[in-house]
Amino acid sequence: METNWKTFCQFMKSGTYTKEADIERQLGILLFLSFQWHEGSRLRHQVPVPVGHETKYADIVLYHEKETFVIELKGKGVPIGEAEKGQLKSYMKLLAAEYGMIANDRELRLYYSAFSSNRIEEFATIPYEEANTDGREFAAILPYDQYAKEKLEALRKRKEQEKDEEKLANQLAGILCDEAQGKQMILDALNQCEAVRSVYGAAAIAKALETVEIKRKELIDGDGGTGGTIGPGPHPGGSTFPGFHKKGIPMGSTVVFKGDHRFTAVVCGDKRVGCHCFIFSY
Repeated sequence: METNWKTFCQFMKSGTYTKEADIERQLGILLFLSFQWHEGSRLRHQVPVPVGHETKYADIVLYHEKETFVIELKGKGVPIGEAEKGQLKSYMKLLAAEYGMIANDRELRLYYSAFSSNRIEEFATIPYEEANTDGREFAAILPYDQYAKEKLEALRKRKEQEKDEEKLANQLAGILCDEAQGKQMILDALNQCEAVRSVYGAAAIAKALETVEIKRKELIDGDGGTGGTIGPGPHPGGSTFPGFHKKGIPMGSTVVFKGDHRFTAVVCGDKRVGCHCFIFSY
């Protein structure tokens, strides 16, 4: 459904609307033409919702068999905040919807709220970029004949897994950037890597790590600057290493570790190579 997502992005970024009512009307047309949500039985505008002593109106509600999906829209330049989330949560609860969406002219956000819970969870923020994989997946779910709550649940669980992995990655980065814990973890890992052990041996590995300082890298800019280093450490070729420029190796080149070709890094300075979180300075 790449074509549908491309159309969705082009419309939402078009800037042809300024008011919430404009985007609601146009999105209704898009949902009908590209996603087969026929107005009336499948799609309804301004659905009344009794909230306390007031009657408020959900912008768009999609009906698929026994499932409902609530859409709240914001005009051009209007941010999505906690008040908007709370409003959507009220509508979802009263309209028996576990899934909903808030959209403005920059992005859409997907939400989940279990019937038994008063909490609402934002599980995906999707900017209107045609190459966005989450957007393509959502666009594949959205057509009426493809829509299923189980598919939304699969997307939600995948996004939750990604968040868990990112949390663990940050936790690991924190350990690695701790002088004592980081060196011990690296030492253990290198000692268990047969390709490294066969070249350097345990004593050489331990001695090399004694000369290394570990810091988190914040930034590598176009001039090779960085906010942190792993260094100073001996260059495999000796302390007289002339620099990558004199070796004819330009900035941005990938270099390979001599002892184990599985280890690579990117040249980001005359005597600097970096990989993800860290920089090695020679």
